[in-house]
Amino acid sequence: MDYPNTLEAMEIFEQGLVNLKTTRPELTADKVESLRNHALRVANIAKTIAQKANDTNADKAYTLGLLHDYGKFVETENTTNLFHGTIGYEYFNKIGYYAVAKASLTHSFVSKDIDVDAYDPYPKTELLKCCELLKAIEYDDYDKLIQLSDHLGVGIKHSTLKNWMIYLKNENNYPLSMIRRKYKDILSIKRYFDKKCGCDIYKLLEIF
Repeated sequence: MDYPNTLEAMEIFEQGLVNLKTTRPELTADKVESLRNHALRVANIAKTIAQKANDTNADKAYTLGLLHDYGKFVETENTTNLFHGTIGYEYFNKIGYYAVAKASLTHSFVSKDIDVDAYDPYPKTELLKCCELLKAIEYDDYDKLIQLSDHLGVGIKHSTLKNWMIYLKNENNYPLSMIRRKYKDILSIKRYFDKKCGCDIYKLLEIF
């Protein structure tokens, strides 16, 4: 199988948190808890939508959501000039969990048309690597699901995509034009899953 079962995924996740605390002693407990909670929120959002969509494996969705940011736990991207998406992609490919590797790479890029200059502070060399890798990748429902779940799981609770856009504007130095394009793209994915689930995803997730 190209992804770990739920128990194995949780073991990998918890070991990653231990590694993070060991290698990044400067991180506050609140920051580590924030990374942990975000991953768990994304996992639960993905599982809930997958269960309603019927044709998507809920356990796989949960696992991909849980480990989508695992690259942040493996290496210190801010000090090694790396990008967590490619770190996770390479890490999980090495151990044979190719579906997790794929989600690690694709979750940050709703569109493959990447403006590398706009993705400050990520290094351009890493983003150019992402561009090349994404050319050979066909997005499937799991890629789209983790992208959507990642956007809905920002902050301290499940959030609307409009709130995500405000969060992105306030927390990152991204051009407004890029944020608007990303919002349009991710809103299209939400509508896709609204249709698959036969309901408004916000109501399913009790987002108000």
